[in-house]
Amino acid sequence: MKLKNIVITGGSGYLGQCVARELGQNNNRVSLIDINKDSLDSTIKKLAQEGINCYSYQADVLDDSILKEISTNLVKKIGEIDVLITLVGYSPKRNGFRPNTVDISLKEWKEVIDINLTSLFNTFSAFFPKMREGGKIITVSSTAGMNGSETAGAHYCAAKAGVIGFTKSVVKECAQKGILINSIAPGKIENPNWEDNKGNINNYIKSIPLGRLGTAEELSKLITFLVSDSNTYLTGKVITVDGGRTM
Repeated sequence: MKLKNIVITGGSGYLGQCVARELGQNNNRVSLIDINKDSLDSTIKKLAQEGINCYSYQADVLDDSILKEISTNLVKKIGEIDVLITLVGYSPKRNGFRPNTVDISLKEWKEVIDINLTSLFNTFSAFFPKMREGGKIITVSSTAGMNGSETAGAHYCAAKAGVIGFTKSVVKECAQKGILINSIAPGKIENPNWEDNKGNINNYIKSIPLGRLGTAEELSKLITFLVSDSNTYLTGKVITVDGGRTM
């Protein structure tokens, strides 16, 4: 795979780190964007110790003006963007369980929709015009946006359904620049930062044909293929990664 300029939002999260590590091993220029400066600095330091050097930008993806400023400055520094990966996500719990819909305040509803969906609109609007022809975009939705969820609230499910809808709605716009866009829809993925009830997770695992949760490394390898030169025709797809739970 030839050297690429890659932008990852939600870059200091657990999945963001794994994706940056996987793509950075190929000497790509990886730029991480995250709202949490401490976490971002820690991620950059950790990856540097592994020989993977990344650019970092502390920013709120709900601030469209900041994202557009970053995209402009980044292109001046390293050139047009080849790959855009949006990993921002937020699913609040109630003592480890999904909140009942009637217990969700309007404030929380708007917050979850904004973080999961509006952030995608802002990111696409800022970086798509700066992308090189023939580039790749990966959005991360969720099987919760396809089938609902026993572990995530209605606001999260609605937002992730919106991510799928947004991805499909811009396929033709992307195709005009030869850009391929796909969405990965994971089920539950192992994450040490979870707030989920362990019993709830164990019940979830029982419904997975493969009998285990997926890993961030597995998702990272799929993303690596989708943004590689080997992917020349796959676009507009929602790829479920849930061990056969969704069929």
